[in-house]
Amino acid sequence: MKEFKAAAKAASDDEDAKVLEFKLGDEEYVVDKPGTAQIVLVLASQEEGGSAMISAVFRFLRGILHDDGYKRLRNQVADGIVPLGLLIGGDDDNEDGIVDWIIEKSSDDRPTKQPADYLPSQGNGGQRSTGRSPGKGSKPSRSLPAAS
Repeated sequence: MKEFKAAAKAASDDEDAKVLEFKLGDEEYVVDKPGTAQIVLVLASQEEGGSAMISAVFRFLRGILHDDGYKRLRNQVADGIVPLGLLIGGDDDNEDGIVDWIIEKSSDDRPTKQPADYLPSQGNGGQRSTGRSPGKGSKPSRSLPAAS
């Protein structure tokens, strides 16, 4: 495990690891890899910025940090030991912030699906989408034509 001043590293080299570990000074943290919904929510909050983004980042961290990790990290932020930039977006010493790193490492083992993976395959043949069978016309209406 590396200290976050340089970078952080997955708990193991195994791509299927369910947790990530990082270190801030003397404090070690273990986080569960977040789910897709958690990632989407925190990324969407970054578009809003301000207090909505900060609130979403702390909810995100509270949901994935093990044991008392959330409390310890929140205290480090409150005491000025961990700058907000280190949590979100990175700072002078770290190219990525903690949240960005967690998302990146969690996304590494999720293969990107191709559009064909989501759409059912189109079969050849079958009935045309004209709404009527070939060779059959529409039936005349029983109502009287409108007067002009």
